[in-house]
Amino acid sequence: MNSSTLIGLILLVVLVFVGWVTWRRIRLEPRRLANAGWIAVTLLLGIQVLAVLGFSAPLVGLGFLVLMSPLLAIGLAGFLILNGLVMLRRERFSLAHSLSLLAGVGLVAAMVVCIAVVLTGERRAFPVPAFIMLTTGWVALMFFCFVGYSWFYQRIVRRIHPDFIMVLGAGVPSGKVTPLLAGRIDRALGVWRGEIKAGRRPLLVMSGGQGPDEPVSEARAMADYALEQGVPEAALVLEDHSTTTRENFQMSTELVRAEPRLGPHATGVAVTSNYHAMRAALLAHDLGTGIQVLGARTAWYYWPSAMLREFVAVVQRSPRAYGLGLALVTVPLTLLVSLAAWMS
Repeated sequence: MNSSTLIGLILLVVLVFVGWVTWRRIRLEPRRLANAGWIAVTLLLGIQVLAVLGFSAPLVGLGFLVLMSPLLAIGLAGFLILNGLVMLRRERFSLAHSLSLLAGVGLVAAMVVCIAVVLTGERRAFPVPAFIMLTTGWVALMFFCFVGYSWFYQRIVRRIHPDFIMVLGAGVPSGKVTPLLAGRIDRALGVWRGEIKAGRRPLLVMSGGQGPDEPVSEARAMADYALEQGVPEAALVLEDHSTTTRENFQMSTELVRAEPRLGPHATGVAVTSNYHAMRAALLAHDLGTGIQVLGARTAWYYWPSAMLREFVAVVQRSPRAYGLGLALVTVPLTLLVSLAAWMS
């Protein structure tokens, strides 16, 4: 047995162990964003094992992606800018609705600075594009891990058979549900009808209070919509005092525990828009509830800006951890480039 085969077998054992830990973490608690990191490590180890054992196809594909990365970055920037313009044309102007446009412009600006510095030929200035590339690369990696795990999470929680299905409210300025909120209710009704067909009787919990610009509570508007879709009044429970997602979970949990048909041991799922599902799941975990979260589809043009907004909110939950990760990636390598530039 040669040394490369031995190293490959050792890495294979490590891969099996890391894969088992990853699977167990996800099985025990899927509402942890750190699971995305474990999945990424498992995939990277898998590619390394295949490479060491003589399977070059994964490396060829990875190398192709690296070579294509500049074109991918240009394409991504173009998409973000175009999406931002569409978003602003279809929705009212706000900072949240401008995020994809700002991200696209920022990516273009970063690429322009990097190219300009490289074209000057001044090697002592090379740490600047190195730092920019490392920063944008790390932020992009974190964002895609967030998006990827959000997609994955929403698919592994589909198998739950809940005792109640909670719909997280959204604004109803006209007293009627908006298309976005209707999408959430429709997704919840789809789950509810599936459970009814299987012989179970989950309750629908409509969660959302009344804002100063709303003629009725969000819960009431959602319940009226559900009644129009043929849901019996007895299947509905209204929580009409919450004003935030945190209160949605807290007050709905209290309501469920007091409901004679459910009780303190009832299990449930919450339904929100797909871009909001991961952050809502993280919050449900932080609050100690057993509620998992399902996502409802949203308009394609709305999704990129909404996901960027959710990512920023998730980073704000643990700024020190994300800041430390960014520093560990950018500072040592930038210093190394600086040292090489000064010695040349």
